[in-house]
Amino acid sequence: MKSWPGAGRPPAGRRRLPRRRRHAREVRNMPRWARWTLGGLGLLVLASVLAAAGDVVEMVLVSALLAYVLDPLVRRLEGRGLGRTAATTVVFGGLLLGTGLVLAAFWPTLVAQVVALQNLFTVERAGMLLHRLETWLTDHLAFAGVERVNLTASLQETLLNGVRWFVAYVPDLLGLLANMILIPFLLFFLLKDGPALRTWFIGRVPNRFFEFTLTLLYRMDQQLGNYLRGKLVATLVVGVLSTAALWGLGVAGYLLLGPVAGVLNLIPYVGPAVALVMTLVVALAGGSAPPVLAGITVAYLLIQAIDNVVVNPLVVARNVSLHPVVVLLVVVVGGKFFGVLGLLLAIPAAAVVKVVVQETLWGCRRYRLV
Repeated sequence: MKSWPGAGRPPAGRRRLPRRRRHAREVRNMPRWARWTLGGLGLLVLASVLAAAGDVVEMVLVSALLAYVLDPLVRRLEGRGLGRTAATTVVFGGLLLGTGLVLAAFWPTLVAQVVALQNLFTVERAGMLLHRLETWLTDHLAFAGVERVNLTASLQETLLNGVRWFVAYVPDLLGLLANMILIPFLLFFLLKDGPALRTWFIGRVPNRFFEFTLTLLYRMDQQLGNYLRGKLVATLVVGVLSTAALWGLGVAGYLLLGPVAGVLNLIPYVGPAVALVMTLVVALAGGSAPPVLAGITVAYLLIQAIDNVVVNPLVVARNVSLHPVVVLLVVVVGGKFFGVLGLLLAIPAAAVVKVVVQETLWGCRRYRLV
């Protein structure tokens, strides 16, 4: 029997679409409420999976942020003729070398200061410190009719709350430090394969959402890129200035308290206040005189003024434009649900959510996505 070309095929008008296009058409033909319901269920499933894999998500998130911050250096080396792998190796090796040199230079002094701080906070010293503080407050509040200041009762509740906070957050911090062993490996591969991952992701986006996705990624990079890199510079500046100020004032543990003040500066409003109180407590426990305590307060206020007036306008090219009340709320929620990492990353995460919501609403109107 004679076989003709094209025999057995469906007519051109009835040719079956590829599976991917059929699926996209089926989704578009669904009612709007069904699409929103499926999208919400998908987000809930994704949130449940991320919550169940909390430690892994934390490591990947920290590594991705570090890779995001270091990516401009790699791209600059690529522009000078190096391949992506070679440029990544140079940047990553320089980071490890710099970290190693800093640790080698300051590690013995840092260990000695940590041991000295541990010896400061004994039961006997705590009682003596409390007695000195009560005497000082009684002498200086006599004009207000205060005969005696008794801090024991109120301090017990404060210490109890502090111990509860310590028990809640320190294990989380120790777990994060333990996971940091894997962060360098993740950082290297994310830094090396970042463009390939981005290309792979964009290639999986349906044509209908392609322009919207590119716009969303561009806005996120514009909003967060300079902010994160600027905050890193601000952290280094505050840490170095705090360390130098405490060293000049002769405060014990300056090599530990200064960098901690720089890191805490990442937490808006609350972080600098916690750093100041912590430093004052250490200085008071070490027997520092009132002029030294006043000097610490003035130094920290000046450093905050420099950070807010000089450093931030210069290195943080664009703020995340969040209301102060929103900033406080997201910091509290981040610390409540995600611990130390949540406190540090609450603002960038809120900025990402803000950009995604704004661009999604704009894209729905502009591209008629729903």
